[in-house]
Amino acid sequence: MEQQPQKKMVVSKKIMKVGPWGGTGGSPWDDGGHTGVRSITLSYDRCIDSIAVEYDRNGVAVAGERHGGAGGNQTTQVHTQYHLHLVMFLAQP
Repeated sequence: MEQQPQKKMVVSKKIMKVGPWGGTGGSPWDDGGHTGVRSITLSYDRCIDSIAVEYDRNGVAVAGERHGGAGGNQTTQVHTQYHLHLVMFLAQP
């Protein structure tokens, strides 16, 4: 069996800004630069109404603002392994 060449992973601690994206019915937002994402909280009913992100900045939890509408009677929270570097893209149709 032929061995596959090893792939190299390049890791950078440099913050790079991309976006914003979204539809015509909202405003772009930017919570600033952080070293990771600890959790994402979604408020919803029939669709996602708002999003709030809890970031990590060098080991300290930093709460981001709630972005979106004031509705949404239900919430769900997605916890991440914040020590991993995450890139999150959100798009609204």
